[in-house]
Amino acid sequence: MSGRGLVALEAKLLTDLLTGSNGWHSTATSNVVPLNDRTLANHPPGDRRYDAGRRCVLTMQCRGGQSATFQSMTDYDSLEDHRVKHLEMIQSVIGRLGNDSFLVKGWAITVAGVFYGFAIQTMNWKLAAASAAPTLAFWVLDVYFLRAERLFRALHDHVRQPSNEIEPFFMNATSTAFIQIAQARDKSMGSWWDTGWRPTLRVFYLALLTFAGIVIATTI
Repeated sequence: MSGRGLVALEAKLLTDLLTGSNGWHSTATSNVVPLNDRTLANHPPGDRRYDAGRRCVLTMQCRGGQSATFQSMTDYDSLEDHRVKHLEMIQSVIGRLGNDSFLVKGWAITVAGVFYGFAIQTMNWKLAAASAAPTLAFWVLDVYFLRAERLFRALHDHVRQPSNEIEPFFMNATSTAFIQIAQARDKSMGSWWDTGWRPTLRVFYLALLTFAGIVIATTI
């Protein structure tokens, strides 16, 4: 059943409920506003029934001049097909970036583990010290993927909410122009330093470097 169908069903159930109990009689009438492009384009300014296309209002007029209003959220009705497709494209990129970040962490552990193993086996502290170089390189690469992922999440949030700031099917979330838009909501968005020092990266890579220091101390 479509969103409008659910709203109509809800309106009917509310009407039946209110007209059958607690002094609400059959004199009640309902006003269910259909939400579509035409009604949204032609509604009078300030008409609360439309509320930017996000809700439907059911008004019950009853004996004695009393009234009751019930509002049903219909956010999904305001999502056009092309905007849904745009969101799906962004979500696919976010998924790939998250998977790339996971792979980078796996490779960081593997490479560092090889250096640690050879250092302990040969009692050569220089091998353990050398592990810091690839660990830092993987940290920078992971920052790149997480930074891009956060920017695409910001793009997803902007596309989800109607705005004239984003062009249809815009995908260049790492561009300077979009970073400026995203920073209006979050100043840390697009910052390499803030991204690299986030707990998910800081704890992981500092743990690898700390273990390298332990291996160096035991092999000198």
